[in-house]
Amino acid sequence: FRRVLFRSHPVYTARFDFEVRSIILMREIFKDIAPEIYLIDRNLRLIVMEDLGHLETLRFALADGKTYPDFALILGGFLAGLRFYTSEFYLGQNEKHRSERYFNCDVTKVNMVNLYFGKECVLFNDANIFEPEAREVQRRIAANFNLKREMLALGMKSYNNECMCHNDLTAGNIMIDDKEFKIIDFEFAGYGPAFMDLGKMTGSFILNYVSWLGVPDEPLDKRLAMQKYALDMIKDLYNGYLA
Repeated sequence: FRRVLFRSHPVYTARFDFEVRSIILMREIFKDIAPEIYLIDRNLRLIVMEDLGHLETLRFALADGKTYPDFALILGGFLAGLRFYTSEFYLGQNEKHRSERYFNCDVTKVNMVNLYFGKECVLFNDANIFEPEAREVQRRIAANFNLKREMLALGMKSYNNECMCHNDLTAGNIMIDDKEFKIIDFEFAGYGPAFMDLGKMTGSFILNYVSWLGVPDEPLDKRLAMQKYALDMIKDLYNGYLA
């Protein structure tokens, strides 16, 4: 059950429909990847959907040292399917353009390209907090005009290579157990750069890898095993995507 309405963050009917349509589209491409919707009330902005209370947030499961051998491989295959089935190759040019117009998220695209490749990129933004040992290196990177130009060019190239994306696909938006997993929170879904979902999931796995450096109370063999698992998930994600 979900009531999509908050006093400080109102959700308009158009945005509500957008999220519902995104979930439906994801389920059409991969039936078990998103929650099933049972009831929609647009006047109340109300969605009644599948209960996921038996699942655990992937972010916390990984922090607890749990592993899911086939998860990343399946997720990579889903992202590849999403890219193909929402592309011009599958839909045709006219239908792809209609789908892009409906699932438009230009503001998100501009913000994400700026965050990852532009002036807000952590490598270039002096407002970010850095360890003292890293600050001088960051300043040299931020002063490198040619690097900034190449990074922005890479971002703009990706910007025009679009498919339907979740656009907030992190370990915090995946519910999982040993038998299944579901993607949740489609608020920002829409057509965007093809790198978006792969990049965010890769970042989640890297963050998990690094986090195991900060738990010295855990046995070393467990930490090393979980770090290896994080690297294996990255490999499986891309193997699933490219298979």
